[in-house]
Amino acid sequence: MKPEETVFHVLPAQPFRLDLTVWALRRRKENSYDTWGNGVYKRILVIHGNPVLIQIKQIAPALCPKLEVTLKGCKSNDCTTALQIIERTLGVKRDLAAFYRQIEKDENLGPLFRSLKGLKPPRFPSLFEAIINGICCQQLSLTVGIILLSRLSQNYGRAFDNEIQKSFPEPDSLAKSSIQELRLIGLSGQKARAIIALSKEFLSNPVVFEDLEKLDNESVVTRLMGYRGVGRWTAEYVLLRGLGRLESFPGDDKGAGKNLKERLGITKPLSYHEVKSIVSRWHPFEGFVYFHFVIQKLRERGVV
Repeated sequence: MKPEETVFHVLPAQPFRLDLTVWALRRRKENSYDTWGNGVYKRILVIHGNPVLIQIKQIAPALCPKLEVTLKGCKSNDCTTALQIIERTLGVKRDLAAFYRQIEKDENLGPLFRSLKGLKPPRFPSLFEAIINGICCQQLSLTVGIILLSRLSQNYGRAFDNEIQKSFPEPDSLAKSSIQELRLIGLSGQKARAIIALSKEFLSNPVVFEDLEKLDNESVVTRLMGYRGVGRWTAEYVLLRGLGRLESFPGDDKGAGKNLKERLGITKPLSYHEVKSIVSRWHPFEGFVYFHFVIQKLRERGVV
């Protein structure tokens, strides 16, 4: 029996480019659970225990954008939840007019910002996914981190119909895994322990993580660093990619720091506090600048 299919149309705040925004979310072509091909973004979300296939394409240009969203296998009472997750994940409703006014006279990065107009700041669909991303990617190259995340998806994610891709794993599936199993897919023992412990925390104390939305940035970082395997870089990464705090630029991010130096012609090494000081010129959009660096690097590689 063919899964039920529902189509919606979504009107993003202009300007909006689905391709740039999806690549800011995907980061690498090795990402198997966020896929992009022929102008269509695909993802499997698990909503109230039910896997739902999401397919999104842009059907009107950046300055008067319109998205066609197809939900397959979505129960009627879950469609609103699915659309809310999509809008949050792709930053569809984020009005960035203040950012574009702010960077009009930016001689250094103004041309970069204008060339990527339509990019929106994406967020991972869940806070759990954001923290697991941080744990897997910390102290590794981004490509290796994405490969590990894709292996987690293929081994512990939910399937949908005959689709090759799977969902990002839910906390219950990773909580049931073992250190030995996770090491077999390439994770270190330390990362495996952190992932299992965090998954169990999400299952036993979900309200603690939900409450992070209410805390200021410093309190969020302090709270997150109390968990095994979560350092300052991961905590600030979660602020930006998990909670959507656009004023958060991960100061310990080596790749972002390198990009910052290249764009501003800085040759000397930069400390954490020096990075924070430099990016403060774009406050409160430091994190949005970070996403521009991500896309610019992908563009230089011919990916975007």
